[in-house]
Amino acid sequence: MTKEEAIKKLMDLRAYNERILIQIPRSEAMKNEIEALNMAIKALEKEEYYKDLAQSYEKTINKLTKAIAEQQPNDDCVSRAELKKWLDMNFSFGGALRKLEMFDRIDKELPPVTPTHKVGKWIEVWESQRNEYTGEYDEWEEHKCSVCGFQELDADRFKYCPNCGAEMRGSENG
Repeated sequence: MTKEEAIKKLMDLRAYNERILIQIPRSEAMKNEIEALNMAIKALEKEEYYKDLAQSYEKTINKLTKAIAEQQPNDDCVSRAELKKWLDMNFSFGGALRKLEMFDRIDKELPPVTPTHKVGKWIEVWESQRNEYTGEYDEWEEHKCSVCGFQELDADRFKYCPNCGAEMRGSENG
């Protein structure tokens, strides 16, 4: 018998007992039986939920592993220790043995990378757009990252490019 068949059988039995309870409203034994059936159904459904959650977790790990494997060297770095800490905090189900297995997979399957220190500067770029009400052109200054080309209106608030992570050392005009 499959879990789905067992859940269906328990639900049918519960429905039958509830019909009897209507006929004999003071039957404490019948109420206890219905409560036990409800608990058994919930336990089986919960187990199925955690199984689905574990499969989803496995798919996520596989996607992460594949994405990291396809990454160009030194393109982006993630600390294995930080990844393990993040997984530990965000995926706390499955027990300690399951976590150890996943951490072991991370160590074996995720290649180590050596981070490079990217340095760039903000390049001033003037943008303009026609004002549809006045017909005149409005102009404003933006800053573009010299490493990746990311544009930011208020670049002074960033020590690092929000897009590529390069350290910003000054600007083209200063």
